[in-house]
Formats: sequence, C-alpha cells, structure tokens
Amino acid sequence: MATLGEFKAGDGEAVIFQATANCLLLVKDFNFNKTNTFLDYTFGGCEVGLHIGVDFTLSNGDPTNEHSLHFLDSNKENDYVRAISAIMDTIKDYDVDEKYPIYGFGAMLPQTPEKVSSHCFALNGCIFDPEQEGKQ
Repeated sequence: MATLGEFKAGDGEAVIFQATANCLLLVKDFNFNKTNTFLDYTFGGCEVGLHIGVDFTLSNGDPTNEHSLHFLDSNKENDYVRAISAIMDTIKDYDVDEKYPIYGFGAMLPQTPEKVSSHCFALNGCIFDPEQEGKQ
C-alpha cells in the first residue's frame, strides 16, 4: 500500500487502500495542483495598496442633514468613515508605506471658477501627490 505522497513521487499505479482481498482502491494517475493563498502571495513579495474614492454627489443627501451618509458629526463617525477605517485597519499590515491616495468626486471645488462638479480630485488638494499617511 502507498500514500498519495509516495504515489506522487513514484511511477505507475499504486494501491492506496485495501479493505478486503476483493476491495481495493487503485490509483492509475494522480495530479497535484497547489492553489496559492493570499499569504503565499504576500510572503512572496506581493504588495497590497489601497486607493480610496469618496462620493461627494448629492445622491446621498445634503451633507448638513444628519440623515445624510455624508453628515459629519464630531461625536461619532458616519458610515463612510467606519467602512474606510475597517478596510484600512485590515490592509495596513500588507501596505509597505501605509500611505493611501484619497480621491473625491462629485463636488464643486472652491478654486474652480465654473459652477460644475469635479469628477476627480485629491482630498489633500494635490492631485500629483494625493497620498495621506495612515488614518487621519
């Protein structure tokens, strides 16, 4: 009788299991395919980066209204802040520099002379270096 490991290393067929003289499991071919896990990739040098995009459109309601998803209360975090914080807490251990580019869309920016919403802007004001360190 042979184990799957022994069969993998050898040639031909192998009896893996024999219950009785008339009942046995005979393997003629065996293929072992390893599936990589998330940790296999990270230990192998793969880096994970988080890019954050915040929706400032009015589809979520007026940000001054406490029922809006965008409402900011100094005493508690809104749903957006809680979701982003949870993701950042999970990913921070896999991000080398713990810097995160944060973009917004759907807001009228003060420096824009036209009264149109911007489709992509850096929340820190610098589109060429939109990264923030950690959670702020």
